[in-house]
Amino acid sequence: MRKFFVRLVIGAAVLLVLAVVVVGYVAVTAGKESKQAKAFGHESVVAITSNWRAEEMRARSSPELLASTRPEDLDTMFELFAKLGPLIDVGESRITSTLVGAATAGPSALAHYVVDGRYKSGAARIEMNLVRRGSDWKISGFQVNSPALLESAVGRKT
Repeated sequence: MRKFFVRLVIGAAVLLVLAVVVVGYVAVTAGKESKQAKAFGHESVVAITSNWRAEEMRARSSPELLASTRPEDLDTMFELFAKLGPLIDVGESRITSTLVGAATAGPSALAHYVVDGRYKSGAARIEMNLVRRGSDWKISGFQVNSPALLESAVGRKT
C-alpha cells in the first residue's frame, strides 16, 4: 500500500512538472505570435488603407476569405472605404487575442488585430482576423468601422 502512494505522489509530481512546461511553452509561443501578428497587421493596414487598394487586400487575404468574397463585392467595398480618403496616420495597434495550435500543415495561429486610423475624411477603426499557417500570415477577416462612412452613406453629418 505504501508503494502505491509513493508511486501516486511521483506520478502526480511528474504530471505537475509537465503541465508547467507546457503552460510555459504556450505562453512564450503566444507572445511571439502576437508580435509577428502585430507587425503583419500594421504593414497590411498601411499598405491596404493608404489609398484603399483592393489589390493589396487580395494579396494579403487567406484562401478562405478569397473563396467567400466575390471579386466585384470586394471592389465595391473598397470604393466605399475610399470615401475616407488616404491614410494620414495610425494609432497604437493591439492584438486582442491569440490562439496557437498545430495543424496538419504545420503550426498555426489565429490573432485578432485592432487599430484606429486617421484618414483625410475621418477616423476609422480597422479590425482584422489574422491566420498563420506555416510561416505565412494572411487576413481572414477585415472590418472598417467609421462614423464618417455612415455619414457619407446617408449624406449627412451626425
